[in-house]
Amino acid sequence: MNQLVNIGARVSGLFAATLVAGTVFAGHAADSKTIIYVDLDANTRKAHSQLQSLKQLDVLGVNLKQHWAEVAVTKEEFAQLQKLNLSIRKAGNQLANSVAVPDGYLNPEQVVQTLKTISTQYPAITKLFELGKTHQQRSMMAIEISAHVDDTSKPVILFNAMHHAREVMTSEIVMHIAKVLTENYGKDLEVTNWLDQYRIVLVPQVNPDGNALVSNGETMWRKNAYEYRGEVVGVDINRNYPAYWNYCNGSNSSPYGEAYRGPSAASEPETQAMMNLVNAYKPVAEISYHSYSEMILYPFGCSSVKNPSKTLFHSIGQDMNAQIRNDNNRTNSYEVGTVPELLYEADGGDIDWLWKEQGVFAFVIEVNASDFHPDYKKWRNVTVERQEGGWKAMLRRMTKSGFRAHIQTDAPSEISYSLKKIEGNQKIAFDADEPTRTFSLRSSSGLLYQLTEKGKYEVTFFVKNQPVKSLTVNVGETLVDLGDIAI
Repeated sequence: MNQLVNIGARVSGLFAATLVAGTVFAGHAADSKTIIYVDLDANTRKAHSQLQSLKQLDVLGVNLKQHWAEVAVTKEEFAQLQKLNLSIRKAGNQLANSVAVPDGYLNPEQVVQTLKTISTQYPAITKLFELGKTHQQRSMMAIEISAHVDDTSKPVILFNAMHHAREVMTSEIVMHIAKVLTENYGKDLEVTNWLDQYRIVLVPQVNPDGNALVSNGETMWRKNAYEYRGEVVGVDINRNYPAYWNYCNGSNSSPYGEAYRGPSAASEPETQAMMNLVNAYKPVAEISYHSYSEMILYPFGCSSVKNPSKTLFHSIGQDMNAQIRNDNNRTNSYEVGTVPELLYEADGGDIDWLWKEQGVFAFVIEVNASDFHPDYKKWRNVTVERQEGGWKAMLRRMTKSGFRAHIQTDAPSEISYSLKKIEGNQKIAFDADEPTRTFSLRSSSGLLYQLTEKGKYEVTFFVKNQPVKSLTVNVGETLVDLGDIAI
């Protein structure tokens, strides 16, 4: 039974604090953590304020509908919480340094072997390749699935998983995407159309070093295997991307913090490998799978940074929400919004970098309602099947409002373009905070592929930042194909 501890109660001050800490941590090792539940206010604004006060801790998951956050704390961190007016319930289980290995979930070697098997079985529609090496020299692997592998005239959609090592269900989802696509090409009309039209790139395990630690018994390990003063302490890869790195107090400066941002932006080999992948493939859209909390998140992670395409992001998120079934087998049950709207500020995340620097429509999907290691036999197949609707909704969105073209030029890398929405006599810059923002083409062969809301747009092309051509595009319900455009 959970023990209710009201930190806000005023019962003889110091005595009450000592009693609480002694009760919660009785018999625990000095370096161990205990899971607690922090009750959140039913008022959304107050709940967000409470979550902000927890952001430097190891927040395991959040349930806004049931008004709680699950947090792993040391005795010292718990003492800090005593200073806040929070209602806390002890979860009753201690996080030891080494506990039972999650049974059934893929470890790094199994991920690599499974990808090799898929590539061997379906050589005509797959390409297996290494992104790079980790600190411990493990291979980060990716697989491209398409009827037109390496064809740069086709747009790319990226799916990745396991930035955080303990989030073991996420790799299963991306491996399931590979299974569905390869096994159904030529059999299922929709899958066949997707692979005929797009290149789909999957990275099932961004953090194989961290997952090796999880597989070897440190099941609550979150970070990679970065060493500090001869000790593996880890960097949170998803606080290490250069866009808004260390921008809004949304990460840890201490190497021992669970959200340690790293010694510098993009310092980690995993971050560099993912950035190199994106620079090479230039995806139109991306989903990064995390767990847990049943949320769909989009840029930006800092509340002071406004997303000019928030309406479009939100609509895509709701499209996915309508097709994802949650752990209670219900659709339209995920929370949809930015990280600070639903959780707390978080800087240096991959989706922020993807959108700000690359113009990629990037989302995080937090799967499962609770537990980083759901019982494999009970939850693995159920979860991956219930997530199918989300990634399929993203692929379907590729044919809806927006426009595409092939730019005929000798130097595609020198071409960029800007967007202005035309409303009456006004031309509204895509980004009011950065009105001169431009986008790069999607491939070395001159592919332009832009998702938008419905409306009328002025598209201006630049060569080496100098405007050379403008045209007007009327975007309706479906993607507009502008054909070949000579620059």
